[in-house]
Amino acid sequence: MKINYINPQNLPHAYARAVELQEAKYSKGSGVDFSTTDLCGPPRIHALRLLTPEVDVDVADSSHSVLGSAVHSVLEVLDEDSDYEVECRFFRSIDGVRISGQMDLYQHSTKTLSDWKGTRWRTYENGVKWDYVAQLNICRWLIEGGRDASGRDVEWPITSLQSVAFFRDFSKVTCDFQPPHFPVEAFDVPLWTTEATENFIRTRIKLHRQAEVTLPLCTDEERWAKKETFAVEALAGGRAKRVLQTEEEAEQWITDSIAKAKKKPPAMHVIHRPGSSMRCSKYCDLAGVCSQWAANPENPKNQPAR
Repeated sequence: MKINYINPQNLPHAYARAVELQEAKYSKGSGVDFSTTDLCGPPRIHALRLLTPEVDVDVADSSHSVLGSAVHSVLEVLDEDSDYEVECRFFRSIDGVRISGQMDLYQHSTKTLSDWKGTRWRTYENGVKWDYVAQLNICRWLIEGGRDASGRDVEWPITSLQSVAFFRDFSKVTCDFQPPHFPVEAFDVPLWTTEATENFIRTRIKLHRQAEVTLPLCTDEERWAKKETFAVEALAGGRAKRVLQTEEEAEQWITDSIAKAKKKPPAMHVIHRPGSSMRCSKYCDLAGVCSQWAANPENPKNQPAR
């Protein structure tokens, strides 16, 4: 799929050009069926990429990937240290399907493979995401049984995996009393057995191949969906006192709180928090050609005129 970058907001030319050049540098390799990112991504998106000849992408929507590249540029200086291996791509086949993946950093002295992310704290507040875990374990599988871009085998024993986060929302002003407490933090990732990794890969390949025949819908998880909720807040402001699934539950909670209070509580009201499909609305390059998003009530095109 060809990506045509557009700049309707007339952002600085240097930024727009950097986005284009960054995309041009990426390649999952010749004859590769799936990258690790492909395998762990939604099957619907993979199939739509195959079906869509080209798509326009606003350079303003690529700021997160530019910042991610800035994080990875920090690793490049470690190339001068023989204890580290930086950003190498590996290739391996399973059942005739060729897979590739680019690892971020390997440290010989600790036998640690790590993946580095530029992100926000909320990405990690419930632990390392399943797709981050899967990508690291697939990269380990590629390294231990595959070959690098030059066709050589490497002897890099891996005994630990880490997901390392650069938190974009770190602040020295707030770090003492709310997370993130540090600008960079490493999270341990469980090691899968070879059998578990290969079972996972085969399952994902099957899902993606099926999607090429019959286009599936993205799941709530794949859409990064948040359900509609109703928050009880004080009229004076501040954090929500309770978040509930229906307006009736929220109103009843206020009534019960007033009845149980020993002294008059502050005035409260219910705030509607609409549901959202964050990936579809903000981060999916294919939203413009996706029938699922086109039919979603959250789509601005489906909102009543004001």
